[in-house]
Amino acid sequence: MQNRYRMLYLQVNSQAKNSKLKAWIKKNSTHAKLATARFDTQASDPEAEADRALADLESQATDNI
Repeated sequence: MQNRYRMLYLQVNSQAKNSKLKAWIKKNSTHAKLATARFDTQASDPEAEADRALADLESQATDNI
């Protein structure tokens, strides 16, 4: 049986140009997760699920920077 959910992880690229992202890298490293979200691969509306997951990642990333 296939796993219904996929975890999405957002990490900051080591080549980041933004000063806030650079500061976050110095504090947390490039391997740290800026944000995470769970994507339901069997959602009835995959596009809505993708939008929800991306919004969740964006919200967490904004809060963490």
